[in-house]
Amino acid sequence: MIDTTVSLAVDDREGALNQALLYPLRFEPIYQYRLWGGRRLADLLAAPLPSGPVGEAWILSDRDDHQSQVSSGPLKGQTIGQLLKQFPEQMLGTLAHKFQRFPLLLKFLDVHEMLSVQVHPTKANKNLLPAGETAKT
Repeated sequence: MIDTTVSLAVDDREGALNQALLYPLRFEPIYQYRLWGGRRLADLLAAPLPSGPVGEAWILSDRDDHQSQVSSGPLKGQTIGQLLKQFPEQMLGTLAHKFQRFPLLLKFLDVHEMLSVQVHPTKANKNLLPAGETAKT
C-alpha cells in the first residue's frame, strides 16, 4: 500500500483546535482509464482496480476535476482542497501563503506502449492552457 501521509491537528466537536490529536492522512487513489494502460497498478497499490486498462493512479491530486479524498479517520471524505483551506500551515508549513492549492500531483503510470513526449505550456503561454489548468515549469 502506498502511504501518502500528511499529519494534521483536527478540530474537536467544540470547535477548538485539538493539538494533541494528530494522525497520518491517507488518500483514496484516483484511477485514470488510459488506452495504453494495464493492470500492474493493482499489485503496486495492493488494491483492486476498476475495469479496463488503468494507465494512471493519482495518489495525491488537488485538481478541480479530481480532488483526493481522505480515506479514513476523523477527516474521512474531506478533500485535499478543503484541508488546505482549513489547515494551510499544517499542510504546507511556512510556504502556505504562496499556494492556493496543493502544488504537486503525485501519480504512478502503467504503460504498455511508447508514449509521446508532452510539453506543457509555461506562464508565458497562458493562452495555450485549457480553462482551469495551471502552467508547468
